[in-house]
Amino acid sequence: MKRNGLVSVLLALGLFACVGSEALAQVSVAVPIEQSGAGAVVGLRWIRGVEMAVADINKAGGIQGKKVETFTLDTKTEPPVAVAAIRKAVESKPFVIMGPIYSGSALACMGVSRDAGIPHFVGSESPNIGKQNNANIFMTTNNSENATSMVVDWLTNVVKVKKMGIMYANNDFGKAGRDALMKLLQPKGVQFVADIAAEQGQTSFSGEISRIKYLNEEESARALRQIKEEGLDKQMRLIGSTTLMNVDVIRLAKDAVNGVEGFIGETYAAPAYKALNDRYVAQFKELPDHNFFKAYMGMMTVKAVVDETKSFDQQKFRDKLHNNTLCVKDHPEILMNVHYLENGDLERPGFVVKVVNQEHTIVNALTPLHPEWFSKCK
Repeated sequence: MKRNGLVSVLLALGLFACVGSEALAQVSVAVPIEQSGAGAVVGLRWIRGVEMAVADINKAGGIQGKKVETFTLDTKTEPPVAVAAIRKAVESKPFVIMGPIYSGSALACMGVSRDAGIPHFVGSESPNIGKQNNANIFMTTNNSENATSMVVDWLTNVVKVKKMGIMYANNDFGKAGRDALMKLLQPKGVQFVADIAAEQGQTSFSGEISRIKYLNEEESARALRQIKEEGLDKQMRLIGSTTLMNVDVIRLAKDAVNGVEGFIGETYAAPAYKALNDRYVAQFKELPDHNFFKAYMGMMTVKAVVDETKSFDQQKFRDKLHNNTLCVKDHPEILMNVHYLENGDLERPGFVVKVVNQEHTIVNALTPLHPEWFSKCK
């Protein structure tokens, strides 16, 4: 009896040991993101992107046989809080960090993850991220400077712009976009007739401007509504960037956004995103924004790199992603071919879209600045 009892105890201990080993076979992902404050809406879409990608990864067997688990932290859309959130995240030793989105927060906290040696993906579009030469940081979309470079030919040869007014958010994202636009278009003879900085929360926009770029979502919608109310939309061609084309601007501005054109890195109207878009709409009863796609593809990039290295060594992960092209033919889950540079910037195709009946319509698909980097994907 005692012997049988001992065997039973040992079997039970063995069972618990197996359960414990399986519980440890996880890939931890920290998601410090804007869950409150001005960036709460875009932060929510980012979380959905990460979570949908993780659900798809786990359903397919995980990453190299390991299930992925996430935990979120609220940055409150404030750089000091973002720094505290990253510090808390690294205490748990995640494999990667996904977020935040806002450029000011990303710039403030990227040194913390670098010191911890944890690969860090951000949703920012500021070129100032890559200029820090932080080998630990990775973008999830074209930075605004590269994006502007991709549309310069369209602006000068198709739109044939000669005079432009620029309105931008008075923050790191807005100022970086404004500087990139002027730097690239002034040598081509484009005259900037208005250069206006807008503050977060601003409700009144005056002055005769011929373009609006680099505002946050709510300010963009207010500006568009005021332009329509004053009849200025009949006197100018409205062209914007990613934010102006966001689904939230369309929802808030309603018919005032119809006819607006602009660059966006990720749009639900792209054929490559259709299946994912349909799933999102079915689940959340709204259209996804670019932040959702950035987060989804960023998480899928993590899987692709680990699948190639067959390792969870974080240094090998960084080394593999730098100066490397990932192809859809090899990794269908990433949806679009992507190339990462040494400084963490990326190149990926983009789109010029026009809003018709409050929905995106693709005007032009833009090739990356360095198509030769994608020759292996043919």
